[in-house]
Amino acid sequence: MSEHASRLVWGVSGAVVVLLFTTVGGCDSEVAAGGGGAAGSGGTLLDDACAELATKFCGARQGCCEVSGLGFDSTSCRTREFALCQANARDVEAGTMTFNPDSIDPCLAALEPYLDMCFIGVAERMKMFPVHELCRSIFEGHVALGESCERDAQCAPAPDPDELTYCSEGSGHCEQIQSWGAYEYCIIGGGFNVWCADGLFCDADQQGMPPHSGQCQPATALGQPCAVDLQPSTLECGMGYLCDPATGTCQTAKEPGEPCSSEIECRSAMCTYQNVCGGLNLAVNAEACNGSG
Repeated sequence: MSEHASRLVWGVSGAVVVLLFTTVGGCDSEVAAGGGGAAGSGGTLLDDACAELATKFCGARQGCCEVSGLGFDSTSCRTREFALCQANARDVEAGTMTFNPDSIDPCLAALEPYLDMCFIGVAERMKMFPVHELCRSIFEGHVALGESCERDAQCAPAPDPDELTYCSEGSGHCEQIQSWGAYEYCIIGGGFNVWCADGLFCDADQQGMPPHSGQCQPATALGQPCAVDLQPSTLECGMGYLCDPATGTCQTAKEPGEPCSSEIECRSAMCTYQNVCGGLNLAVNAEACNGSG
């Protein structure tokens, strides 16, 4: 599994979550869409637009930065966001990226509930797949899979809604991760770069050493009866949920600090060596909040 895929599904760093709130970097509707450059000379409108959008995105994440304990520095946040926007704006002027101003407000609206939660479990991370693509569409790169890149925004969006393109830190090229649809073949573990889409689970038997193969099946809904006898190795209730042996129904997975014997019992998808559930991901990081790290 790639660094992005593993963090999205099982890891604790939440790279895709962090990406959504820290590297959108966009500009407002005064700038011509469709790959055009700035109106007038010197890129003045691009600069003004990037400053406005930096203010919007930093304002949206301020509450979470403060609640999380990371702290918030408005100047550092806006400086960083402005620089990211300018990098994208240069690509727009060069014709290697398209600006879609109509995606800005929908992106902010889609991000709001996750920023309000601030502490994000694996179930929420799975649901953020389409949010990620929506925010990425503010700046739509033209770099094809396998070609050189410096940041995610430069990679052309995947044609399939269950796929996601990104710039790999390891290879420096645009790569792709994907999720499988209902009844498609799936694999758990073993370094594979796929997982079942939100609302599905991989029915692979997880006994023995990975990889484990199976089929993506519809997850049992919250509160509905589930196969308790398969505890704790079943993913029947979906990521971030568990089959509760006390009720025999699907319930929200355990909170950080609660006892566990398997990562699938935890909202964070992490069971520590102390056999307690690990912490949830933050929807922000220190660099985006206050310029540190």
